[in-house]
Amino acid sequence: MGGSFLVVAVELLVAVLLATTIGYCALLNRRLSRLRADEAALKAMVVELVQASEAAERTVAEYRRTAAECDSDLAAKLKDAQHFSRFLTHEIDRGEAVLLRLARLGEMVRARRAAAAAARDEAEKEEGVARGRSSEAAHVHPVQEEAEPVSRGRGFAPELPEDEAHDMRVAA
Repeated sequence: MGGSFLVVAVELLVAVLLATTIGYCALLNRRLSRLRADEAALKAMVVELVQASEAAERTVAEYRRTAAECDSDLAAKLKDAQHFSRFLTHEIDRGEAVLLRLARLGEMVRARRAAAAAARDEAEKEEGVARGRSSEAAHVHPVQEEAEPVSRGRGFAPELPEDEAHDMRVAA
């Protein structure tokens, strides 16, 4: 009996080891199943990551193209703005020159009018004195004179002597 007990003990040990192995295999099978499920989820995540990466690359390429277009548009508009700025500066300079000429002409007109008025006042004084003498002597009524027009030509400025008119044309 001693021999059979040993055989039974070995068989019992083999059965326990076999049951433990089967249990361990079942546990590994469940873990592998979860790993396979996680692998599918991981593959789906990798696919989504690749798609997102490709979309990002397309977006970056589109942004670069848009930036290049904006840069060229901005350069063209800047060039136009600089041209317009030079044009305006030129026109302002021309306007200032015209304004200066008009100011000089106005000063000349005022000076001539003042001189003409002074001369007219002086002539009237002399004429008044002369009339007073002649009316006392001849007992005649004073004769009214026609006033000389202040402006001739265009109606707002006296006509300039030829040398001053030539100087004005040369200055223009």
